[in-house]
Amino acid sequence: MKKQLLLLAIGGMSLTNANAQNDPSATVGDTGTVTFTYMGGSVTYTTVRAADGMVWLQQNLGASQVATSASDPLAYGHYFQWGRWDDGHQPGTSTTVAANTISPNDPSGIPVGNPNFLTGNNPADWWSGGGSNDTWADAAPSSTNGTDPCAAIGPGWHMVTQSEFANAVTLEGITDVPSAFASNLALTAAGQREPINGTMQNVGSYGQYWTSTPSSLYAKAVSIQPSAINANDDSYRSYGGTVRCLTTCTGVFAPTSIMGDDTVCAGDMITYSVPAVDNADSYSWILPSGWTVVGPSNENTIVLVAGISGTLTAKAVNSCDSSAAVTFDVVVSLLPTPTIIQSGSTLSTGTYVTYQWLVNGTVISGATNNAYTFTNGGDYQVIVTDANGCSDTSSIFNVPVGVENIPGAEKIQMYPNPAVNALNINSPFAVNIAIYSIDGRMVMEQQNATQVDISTLPSGSYHIRLSDTEGRVVRIEKLSVLKH
Repeated sequence: MKKQLLLLAIGGMSLTNANAQNDPSATVGDTGTVTFTYMGGSVTYTTVRAADGMVWLQQNLGASQVATSASDPLAYGHYFQWGRWDDGHQPGTSTTVAANTISPNDPSGIPVGNPNFLTGNNPADWWSGGGSNDTWADAAPSSTNGTDPCAAIGPGWHMVTQSEFANAVTLEGITDVPSAFASNLALTAAGQREPINGTMQNVGSYGQYWTSTPSSLYAKAVSIQPSAINANDDSYRSYGGTVRCLTTCTGVFAPTSIMGDDTVCAGDMITYSVPAVDNADSYSWILPSGWTVVGPSNENTIVLVAGISGTLTAKAVNSCDSSAAVTFDVVVSLLPTPTIIQSGSTLSTGTYVTYQWLVNGTVISGATNNAYTFTNGGDYQVIVTDANGCSDTSSIFNVPVGVENIPGAEKIQMYPNPAVNALNINSPFAVNIAIYSIDGRMVMEQQNATQVDISTLPSGSYHIRLSDTEGRVVRIEKLSVLKH
């Protein structure tokens, strides 16, 4: 039965670094979430698809919620000095120490976990020897690089560059504090932390957002004013400014469904598929036990050979990430195991839904019942189909060819019958013997037989076929084997 299972969650995905990200759709203004570690704990932030097509945090780094107004204190977040990372200095209430106590006075001189906001008489304070080639990027701190706090969110996440921020400002129609809050980014007037004594300035009236772009010993910031905006502002690196993050590495959405048969037979070759997912480079399939792949294994359509019942799983994958999984339960029915028994000239098998008899590998026309009466010897089989729609073919059941009237054949003696361990053959000419089980399987043969060791045969009924050295069947008898 063909069936598809729909995935109800929208756009779920799991990041390779154990963070969790649910990207917004491609629709501008749609939101999602991302979970990551910040200040030693797990946080979940809202993300948004901005007018530039990128996925941004809709919260300032350190904010406890998306802004409900431009002056929402819960949305102000933290105040980073340019080039510094999540080391504890960024809360607006962190302790202060003089920048000249750090040697050298650049990111390479900050001890790991330094929680202090660095103060001094600008510009001769934090990173006073900065230059236009400095960076704030995903790398170890050095004399020319400060570690990007946004990189901890996940693949592709980074501090916004001046050009990226300016582009978003234009496309979002941001011209002042009110329009900044009304935009998809929900920017706030969080103010800034000044570097002389660490006090807060312009909280609730101005927004001062860092970019990762240097400008000589300064750095570029986006200054949002009550009635104006400067998306190319220069600011001393020692100021504490708010931070927004974005990612150019958009996660891949989960497939919506797996399509294919949900009830199959063991050994069936079945095709399963998921709808193609935008931004997916390939697809990852996890198979139930005993299943095997025929052909390509990383495409959205896959050909499988069924093993046992279980759950089929598919994910979309791109260079950044893999999506959440969509699953599909498949019930696998075991194949029927028909056997053939003989009664006189009639062959029969168990009870199934359909039957087709064959002789010597050829279909016997009209032989579609559970019993077939033969008129000639040969290798017989039956193909059956059970109530689950599963089919299989029996083992070969050999019916000996007709007995020929050979002079002297009437003098052949076989004894004892029933027999226990040995069967004696008295014949006026050399004979070969073949013993068959009741289901048609040959269990023993012997050339030029005079005495046959049957000690290994279990108790039961057998057929004995004797033939001369030219292969002509001269006698067929029943044999009973009794074990004490």
